[in-house]
Amino acid sequence: MKDGRIVEKGTPQKVLVHPEHEYTASLLAALPKLPRSSVLQGSNN
Repeated sequence: MKDGRIVEKGTPQKVLVHPEHEYTASLLAALPKLPRSSVLQGSNN
């Protein structure tokens, strides 16, 4: 949503991988890029 209006529709996979709206693409580009090794995994305590 942007300014109270829906700007993108689709499955999460489609929207995240191939955004069609410039606003959606800019939001996704603003996400921090983490190396795979930084992904949190459950611990075996």
